[in-house]
Order: sequence, then C-alpha cells, then structure tokens
Amino acid sequence: MNDGYLFIIIGWMVFILMVTHWLDFIWEDERALGGQRRRACLFLLLVMIGQAFYVPLSSEMMINIGSMVCIPLLFLYRIWTDPSPFRLQMIAVVIFLGVFYALSYELFAMDPILMIISPIYLVPLAFTLFLTLTTQSVQQQWLMMTGGFVLGEWLHKSLQSAYADVIYIGDALFRDQLAIGFVFVTASAYTTAYILKLSRYMLKLLRPQSKQEG
Repeated sequence: MNDGYLFIIIGWMVFILMVTHWLDFIWEDERALGGQRRRACLFLLLVMIGQAFYVPLSSEMMINIGSMVCIPLLFLYRIWTDPSPFRLQMIAVVIFLGVFYALSYELFAMDPILMIISPIYLVPLAFTLFLTLTTQSVQQQWLMMTGGFVLGEWLHKSLQSAYADVIYIGDALFRDQLAIGFVFVTASAYTTAYILKLSRYMLKLLRPQSKQEG
C-alpha cells in the first residue's frame, strides 16, 4: 500500500463513525454532545482536505497543511484550555515523546539492525506503551501522543535538512504513522479500562465469599 492511504482510510472511517453517532461514547460532556460531534466532524474534514496540500516555508522546506498546521493548532488549543492540574506534566511527556521520535529515526539511520519491525509500527507502539503507564484518560493520551508526533516530526525533519535538498514535514509516511498511533492508543486505553473494570468486578464477587469462609 502506498504511503498516505492508511491515513485516508482510517480518517474517513472515523468521520463516518462520528457522523453516524457510533463514537458518541468518547465525548465527555453529554449535554453538549451534538456541538462536540459537529465540531469534530468539521475539523476532521478540514484535516482530510488539508492533507493533500503543502505550503512552502522556504525553498527547502514544505509543510503539510492538514497534519502540521490544523492538528498542531488543535493541540495548542486543547493543551491551553485543559482543565486538569496536570498540564505541565503533559507538556513534559510531549517533549519526551518528541525527542524520542527524532532520536529513534537518527539511530535507525545509523544502525538499521535496530529496526526489529518497521518504524511506522515500532514508534507508535513505543508511544502507546509509555502513554499507558502515564494516564488512564484516553483523551489525555490522544493529546500527548499528537503533540509528541508533531514535535518529533519537526525535530526529525530539521535534522534531515542538513543532508536533504527538500524536506516535507508531515508527509504521507508521517500521517500513516499518526493514524496507526491513534488506533494503538485507543485500543490500548479501552482494553486496559475493560480489564480494570473486570478485575474490580471479580474482586467484589470474591470478597463476600472470603468473609463467609472467615
């Protein structure tokens, strides 16, 4: 499959699921559910249209409108308006993930044997494992993962600019990686939440039995 197709497929699948109300469970404020859904659909539509276009920052640097303009603007808005007391901690995680992303690609370039699997899967998997240990909130995981990918892409392509004629920041490969990251993080967060819920339920069932035996 050519680079970029995976992002398009996942993006339109998510758009259809949102429009048909299958993803209503992800919204935190049920009273404003309709407005949140409409804004999310419009934003995703803007990203899907914008991913087809690049704007030049210079003769050697092009940035993708969808992945490196629209998405970072949403990230900055969300991190600025986040009501939780963990904003600084989330920013620290984003910086860590961004540096990890850039250094990983530098290491892969120097020693390809370190790529036990393709980086398009390896980096999102590493992000997912780290974010699972950071918080149980899937919304915060999405936010930190997005910031980490965007920062990492900027750092990675800035390092590449020293030996490349033209660099494309937010290219098709990056967009595919971002989409895979969202799938991994979402699956991990909801699977972990289900396991924890099942564990609590099993403990409640076992406690009365232990009391009767005592």
